[in-house]
Amino acid sequence: MKRMLCVLIAASMCFTAVCCSGPKRGNVKYVMPEFGKVTDAKFEILGDDLYGLNVINEVAVHGEYIIVAAPDQEDGKLIHVYDKVTGEPLLHTLNTGRGPNEYLYSWNLYFDEPDGGIMRIFDRMKSRVIEFQLDSLLDYGFRAVRERRYESSKWNERIFMAGDLRIDINNVSHLRRGTCDDPRIEIVDREGSRVSAYDDYPYFENDEERWIVYNEARVSVSPDKKKMVVATPWGAIVEMFDLTGGTVSLNAVKYMLPPEFKSGGNMYMYIGENMVDSFSDVYASDNKVYCAFGGEVKLESYFRLPAERRSGLFRNIVIFSWDGEGLEKIRTDYQIEQLCADTDGTIYAVLSDVDGRVYLGRLDR
Repeated sequence: MKRMLCVLIAASMCFTAVCCSGPKRGNVKYVMPEFGKVTDAKFEILGDDLYGLNVINEVAVHGEYIIVAAPDQEDGKLIHVYDKVTGEPLLHTLNTGRGPNEYLYSWNLYFDEPDGGIMRIFDRMKSRVIEFQLDSLLDYGFRAVRERRYESSKWNERIFMAGDLRIDINNVSHLRRGTCDDPRIEIVDREGSRVSAYDDYPYFENDEERWIVYNEARVSVSPDKKKMVVATPWGAIVEMFDLTGGTVSLNAVKYMLPPEFKSGGNMYMYIGENMVDSFSDVYASDNKVYCAFGGEVKLESYFRLPAERRSGLFRNIVIFSWDGEGLEKIRTDYQIEQLCADTDGTIYAVLSDVDGRVYLGRLDR
């Protein structure tokens, strides 16, 4: 996963009246959980390297296919479909641009296997939802792609559908912390009316750091749409939410590694010398939470090493129960960019090596 050493804190934010501020809990204790099982495993590489794919947005399994969403560096195409057994490329499509059924912004997307294998791309730059069903895409190509109008809120980071309900995950600026109009997590119906909301974050010393940490949070909703996991890319905090009955409530939170930043002046924040690689991705099954995790490498010193001396980040898979119990830790041989699990527990992932080459990998269970 490609990371920047500094993050710009936006300064031109609007103020509104604050009516729901987070609780004052004081300092929390960060503790690495104990895992009931610790193993070593090697990924089986499927096919050739995924040349041109760099920033990976999503990987998912559908029947006999693996779908990868990642803008191609050469032609900008976003959707790439592969044979699940051999890794053979089968389809390379969805253009970047402002035309019909083209995309501009690819961060806010997900693949919904329980809803028939539908990919939804919430493109805030075009104010459109672009979607397709994977089997139809394979049969009919670009003709299977549809788009409709969509207006996202300023603070929205991720969206998931749960039947007739929509789950919005926001990250409100530190200048608008805890406003009633923009809760952190909101469930709305088809008419846009709020059904449920959750407006708290884990404890942070200040909201500037909180905003940075949650600006690229890793989020996944379980196939049964009853649970959701949120994990941080800076520091390591993981939250498990209950979505039963169309409501949202916190079920468990694990403080594993503290985020550490230092000021760079001019509204910049840099990673601190003790910041460690944490979550690069999460995947929610109905029964477990799978996390691509590091927990071993100090990032500041790592990025200063020449490429030939880097050993890779995010090499572990940690698995939790939905009440936050550490079930298993798997130490692997590749850097894990994105991961998912098939119905039989087989783990598929997009991997990268120390030279930056990207691959599809399978880990049998």
